[in-house]
Order: sequence, then structure tokens, then C-alpha cells
Amino acid sequence: MRYLLFVDNRFRKEGLEELDKYGKDAAISLEKGGKYDLGNSIIMLSSSKSLKLKGKTIQPTFISNILPVSSILKFKHGDYDEIVRCLKKKLKKNISFKIEALNVNSVSKENAKSIEVKIGQELEKLGFTADLGNPSIMVYIVLAADNAFVCIAKKGALIKDSLDEFRKRHRKALINRAEFKIEEAFDAFDIDKKRLKLVLDIGAAPGGWTNYVSRLGAKVLAVDPAPLYYEKLNMKNVVHINKGAQDIELGAFRNIRFDALLIDANIYPSKSAELANKFADKLNKGAYLVLTVKIVDRKAAKHIREAKELLSEKYGSIKLKKLPHNRMELTLFAIRR
Repeated sequence: MRYLLFVDNRFRKEGLEELDKYGKDAAISLEKGGKYDLGNSIIMLSSSKSLKLKGKTIQPTFISNILPVSSILKFKHGDYDEIVRCLKKKLKKNISFKIEALNVNSVSKENAKSIEVKIGQELEKLGFTADLGNPSIMVYIVLAADNAFVCIAKKGALIKDSLDEFRKRHRKALINRAEFKIEEAFDAFDIDKKRLKLVLDIGAAPGGWTNYVSRLGAKVLAVDPAPLYYEKLNMKNVVHINKGAQDIELGAFRNIRFDALLIDANIYPSKSAELANKFADKLNKGAYLVLTVKIVDRKAAKHIREAKELLSEKYGSIKLKKLPHNRMELTLFAIRR
């Protein structure tokens, strides 16, 4: 069987190492990507057995998604008839579908949305049922050079249903790109927003994470010696401490307890973990920790191990994930014991 592996090229080595989780006892080989011109972040795989694409024991850190390839077709710009004919054979008229397309330097000059609409409309003319809200089947069309990769899966069967997270979050950030990182973290780690009444945000400037959680209704204590974008923040919910977190005495908080601790500081992961431990006693039991693990060199495994070891004394349920808006960094989630 063939699969498309999606992994950020900056973490290609780590992503390939994670493949063992998906195909125990399967012989997995990499096909030469140049044959299909899939770009830097998509890898063609061949496997002797079906890969398990999702499960409670599978929580990838570096792999973004794995798509099972149903067919590889040739196509020309603006001509999607062959794709429609293929899907006519593979879909059932009484089962709803949704199409997501990704254009990777293909001969088509159309954007993904336009491609989805054209193919979807042709299928509807043939009597198939499109459902953009709650489909039973997801159809993925990945276009690369003059090839179309047709991938079909049940909704919820893959690591994630969305093929392009950047497109999903198409709105413009109010403060900065960091807003998207924290939004993606809340989704990826299934954080209960309603539990957040009081939040401590360390390394808050210019205010992306503070902005996101304050707009959820939480009151935020933002810690950073640099200024926030006050004019763009709902300051009614925000108190800014104009200091570095290392300079704050815990006694200043007295009986205050937080429901979440957020740390997005441009420092070594071990230093971020030390800050998380410093403020752990000011968190409610079961409070969330969301922390950016900056990969300051190519020793990702070392930084992950050190951060986990330091945090394990006071936090449990530690997970890491390379989120779409992470660059040379990962996002860590944990729960205060």
C-alpha cells in the first residue's frame, strides 16, 4: 500500500523515526519523491501492510498526517475529468463526502478551493451527496506536477481531517502569529476553555497568547519586561507585570491560584521547564501547562528529554506536538498533579 506522509521538513528525521508507531511488523520504504515532485514536506511511502493511522496509543509529535493513497492519476490544468471518473467508482451515492485539495507546485494554476468546488459540483451532478459540515467520507486530492493523488478515508479516521491548517485559520492575527500557535494547542490537546478563569502567561509580549485567552473570557496575568500591544488587547481582563519571570517573588501572589500556565519564552527548553516548576505551586490541581519547546539546535531529542524529566516531578500527562504554526519549536502540554 502507498501513503503520503506529511512532516515538516525541519523535523524530517524525527518524523521518519515515528513511523514505527504506525506499522509494527510492516516493511515500510520511502519512494523517491523526485518522481512525483511532492515538495519538501510530503513523503511517498510504500508499506507491506496497512498502517494504523489513528488510535489512543498513537500520539505523534512530529508527523502531521498520513493519507492512504487510493489512486495516482495524470491530469492537465483545468481538466479534472479523470479524477471525477475515479471517484465515481470509489464513492457511494448514499454516503456523504467532502473534498479537500492541496496544490503542491502542480500544472494547475487554480487554488485549492476552486479545485474542490469544480470536482464536488461534477460529483453532485452524478447524484453524489456533498456535505461540508458533517461528511461520512473525506476525499483528499493532492496535486503535484501533473499527478493527482486521490486519498479516501472515513471522517475521523486520520490523525486530523483538515489537510491544510494554514488555510483553516485564514483570518489575520490581531497581535502576531503566536495567536495561531495557542489556538492550535487548545485544539490539539483538547483543552477545556470553560475551566479557564485565571491564567498566568509568562513571556507574554507582545500579547498573542494573552489576547487569545483573554478573549475566551479568562483574566490574564501577563508577565514580560517588554511592552504589550495595549491598544489591541482587552485590558479589562489583563494585568501586565513589567518584569522577567525570574525576578518575581512567589509571595507576591499570596493566595492566588491559576487554572493554566502559559510559557512562550525564547529561552532554552530546560529554562522554560524550570520556570514551569517555579510557578507550579501557584496552580490549581489539574491546571493546564502549555509551553513552547524551542529547538535551539538540532538536538531535538535531548531538549525533549530534559524538559520532560524536569517537569515530571510536578506535572503529568505530558505530550508534545509539532503544530502547523510552530517553526523550529514544539508545543508541550501537561497537567499539574
